[in-house]
Formats: sequence, C-alpha cells, structure tokens
Amino acid sequence: MTWLTYARAQFLLSQRVYWKRIGIALTGTLVPLALGGFMPFQLRHGPAVDGAPAGVYALTGFLAFALFFTVYTLVNAVTSRRDALVYKRLRAASLPDSAIFAGEGAAASLPGLAVAVVLIAFGVVVLGAGAPANPLLLVIGLLLGVAMFTMIAVGISGILPSADTSMWIVTPVMVLFMFCSGIYAPLASLPGPLADVAVYLPMAPVVSIVRTAYLGTDFSSHGAIMGLRGAGAPLDFLGQFQAAVGPLCITLAWAVIGLSFARKYFRWDPKRSGR
Repeated sequence: MTWLTYARAQFLLSQRVYWKRIGIALTGTLVPLALGGFMPFQLRHGPAVDGAPAGVYALTGFLAFALFFTVYTLVNAVTSRRDALVYKRLRAASLPDSAIFAGEGAAASLPGLAVAVVLIAFGVVVLGAGAPANPLLLVIGLLLGVAMFTMIAVGISGILPSADTSMWIVTPVMVLFMFCSGIYAPLASLPGPLADVAVYLPMAPVVSIVRTAYLGTDFSSHGAIMGLRGAGAPLDFLGQFQAAVGPLCITLAWAVIGLSFARKYFRWDPKRSGR
C-alpha cells in the first residue's frame, strides 16, 4: 500500500468516527455556520468598516474563523484516540505516523472548509457580496490556514492532560481569538498593547489574507490590519498577493511552530498522573 492509500484510509475512518460523535460534529459545523451567517446578516445595514460594507467585512472574518474549529475538532480527536490507545494500535499495524495525522488533519479540516464554502454562497446570495476578487489567493489562504491550525492542534494536544479536559482549555482560547483577530472590527479597536500583539496571533493573518482576497483591496499590510488607514483602492491580481506576503509568512511561521511543538511534545501513550 502507498502512503496516499494509508492517509486516505485514515481520513475515511476519522470521518466516520467524527459524525458518530454528534455533539462534536454539531459544534464543529453548526456553531461556525450560525455565527458566520447571523453576525454578518445583523451588520449588513451598519456603517462601512475600512471602506467595506459591515456585513461583508464580518463575513470575510468568519470565513477564517470557521477554519479555527479544526483545532476544536482535532484536539478532541487526537487526545481521545491517544487516551484510548487507538494510535498505538495503528502504529503497530505499520501505518506511517505522517499518514495518520495527514488523514486526521484532512478529516478535521473538511467541515471548516465546507462551512467556508457555504458562507461564501450566503454572502453572494443574501448579502450581495459578489464573487471573491482573487479566488486563487482565497484558496491559498484557506488551505494554508487549515494546515496551520492542524499543526497547532496536534502540537498542543501533546501537552493537554486528557480528552475530558481538552475542550475546557481550548474553548476559552477560541472565544479570545474571536474577539482579538479583527473578525468584525479593526484590531485598533482593541485596548492598549493587545492590538499590537494580536497582529501576530495565528488567527489575525488568516483573516487579513481572506479579506484581501475576497474584497480585492489591501487588508493585509500592518496599517490596514490595524485599521490605522483604509484599505484604499482595489489592487490588481499581483498587488493582492504582494499585500498578503506578511500575513502569509506569519501563517507559515505558526505552522512551523506547531509542527515543532508536535515533534517535541506529542506522545503516543496516554498521560498518566504522576508522570
């Protein structure tokens, strides 16, 4: 069997298990879908934000936030399967480590990507947002975002004590990121130095890439992310990529950090008290 065959088998297994755990499945799909639809709809008649309609501005933020539920899903999956010794049995069957987590990551990412597609359709039909200005940059931003969140999820799962406590730890972080990543307001609206720090958190660069790609104007340079200046005139195709270089580099850096964290701290055995 090839590596791709192993990864595909793990993906299919993870998807079956995911939809059998109805509580996790509903949280990972319906919550981002509800937030991503309700908030932009409520803001659709609000004042423009950095030159963009308020509803569309929020929609592009929630496109990125939907991807963050990859962390919620994957942390729960990895910690519970580690505790149940599932990964130990898979390794005993000579399944490559990279294929295990490639399959797990793809399965956990799929709901978030599906929600993003539905929200784009919602924006076009209900909010009149129009089609994305740069579909290629949008796809790159979404795929790079889920890859980064996958790496981070596997990395932090190595230090979490158990599946029972993982959600109590991850959920407050998700709430913090929703308010500190420029999803529906510029980062400059955050108090004090928190705005300067938020630029470099994992969520903010993904939001700015997606927003730049969808609206076709600069929401990715430092001043635009912070809301210190408007997005300005529409950029051409290459100009949109140039504006997004900084956030793309930050996202890649977080992916590397997550991978390094996973390699250092992930353990195949359950965490035991006293160890």
